[in-house]
Amino acid sequence: MFSRLFKRTFWIFYDNLLKGLILNASVFAVMFLAFFVIFIQLFLNNKILDATSGTLLAIGAISLIWHILAPAAVHFWAKLITGTNEDMGMFARVWEGLKLFWLKGIALFAINTSFLYLAFLSLNFYKAIINLGWWVYIVGGIGIWIVIMFMFIQIFLIPILVLDEKRRVLISYKKALIMLLSAPFAASSVALIILYLNFVFYFVLHIGGSQVPSVLELITLFPLFLAPFITYTFIILLQVNFTLLIYEKHKIMPDLRETWEEGRNFSNLFKPWESKGK
Repeated sequence: MFSRLFKRTFWIFYDNLLKGLILNASVFAVMFLAFFVIFIQLFLNNKILDATSGTLLAIGAISLIWHILAPAAVHFWAKLITGTNEDMGMFARVWEGLKLFWLKGIALFAINTSFLYLAFLSLNFYKAIINLGWWVYIVGGIGIWIVIMFMFIQIFLIPILVLDEKRRVLISYKKALIMLLSAPFAASSVALIILYLNFVFYFVLHIGGSQVPSVLELITLFPLFLAPFITYTFIILLQVNFTLLIYEKHKIMPDLRETWEEGRNFSNLFKPWESKGK
């Protein structure tokens, strides 16, 4: 499934390159502006916040904006991929998605933030009782597994919410968990790609300090240069296509293999008019 997912995501992005670039630049601009205003203005200029508070507030603001903007972008791409765009322009469709899902996005942000806060409290509690016995390690292992599973279901969460006709927030979490359990290995691969595109590995490699080879540092910095151009769009397309592929596998939605996958090869990179894409 992972090879099909990557192939379909690539060709959808390639066939709609200008739209993808414009939408990615718009999302990047909004999120960067939020970071600039909160972290730079409040912390560096006015000295209202210390470094930790300023960073947490900036990350929280960016996360909130992502939860509001992502469903709107997913709404546009889902309509385009499934062929139900009805000749509506990109910005008109995104605006429609904002009106439909902005409140749902805030609800997702509130639930996700509350869960992470509880996980943080649990971690501190676990550290305080770690010497009480072997059973603590079992409980801690279960807790870590729950946190990882919760992070992984984020891959499916927003696409499921958007594709659900009733737009049910809590039910989306349940469906996302079922989807994760149906394709755990492919989900792990997608999670690694998303982590890489969010340049998390850059910070992980720095744990080794000066022992990290310079070439690896450059490789992990690469997503930083992609952020204004393809990062957010590619992440969203991965999430949407992964969800749609599982829906297609279980006959919940029509198979789109012929539209986005068949008849595709490298020659289409230079002769896109010969492809079957929309």
